[in-house]
Amino acid sequence: MEVFSVKFVNHDKLDFSNIYGVILMEVDVVGHILYNRKLGDPTCIDSEGFVTLRMPCRGIFVIGNIGLYSYLYNLELNPRFDFVGWGPGMHGPMPYKRYGQVISERVDSMFGPIEVTLAVYLSAVVASIDVTLIDFEDKHMPEVYGHVKVKNNKTCDPRAVSWLFRTDNKDTVTCISRSKSGGCIALPLLRNVVVVPFDSTMIVDMCICCGDTVFASGEVMFRPKMTGKKSRFIVGSHGKIGVEVSWSRVEYDDMLGYCW
Repeated sequence: MEVFSVKFVNHDKLDFSNIYGVILMEVDVVGHILYNRKLGDPTCIDSEGFVTLRMPCRGIFVIGNIGLYSYLYNLELNPRFDFVGWGPGMHGPMPYKRYGQVISERVDSMFGPIEVTLAVYLSAVVASIDVTLIDFEDKHMPEVYGHVKVKNNKTCDPRAVSWLFRTDNKDTVTCISRSKSGGCIALPLLRNVVVVPFDSTMIVDMCICCGDTVFASGEVMFRPKMTGKKSRFIVGSHGKIGVEVSWSRVEYDDMLGYCW
């Protein structure tokens, strides 16, 4: 399989210690993600600053940095954007510059150098909602799917589910989790579900998957990673589509445990 890559030119000046993985997706000329053009899920940026892709892109792309809760945007091809980002419940680009530090970088790609911006968010908005816990026994079958039922699907629109959370009890999500693996993954505005396992201390351990099908009943199809053991899962929603939820702002000092 042919592989492609982009490179951070001045990677020696960037701190990659908190980067545990990236999501790279192609975006269109107005900055909207092309949902079916997910380019890759590299587990790391190598020592030379390269990020490997699954397929070529046209030079218009966004890189989401898990560890730093950030995005890289191509500003050369979208010069009218000072900086754009996506937030909970939003359906398009919105300015986020006021929320954090913004650093411009030059990046080499197969199309030559392009200008991108690394934005480090310093805070996040989280919700308190009801969730459903389930048990799932891993049979080591690649095509095995699990089902999650959003418990309060009559009051919480399941199409808006797309964040990772930590739970302090069996029923209510109270804050974003800082995972043991050092980073969390969630895809904003894809109207999908993130399902994560948790241990006996209720701390999210790792991301299992991002479901792409949510039924009207609130059921979710997802393919869990092969963990080789029985796990319990949690599914949470951050959406505010015809739903009243409680929002609060949480400040972080170490920039870890963010979900973007």
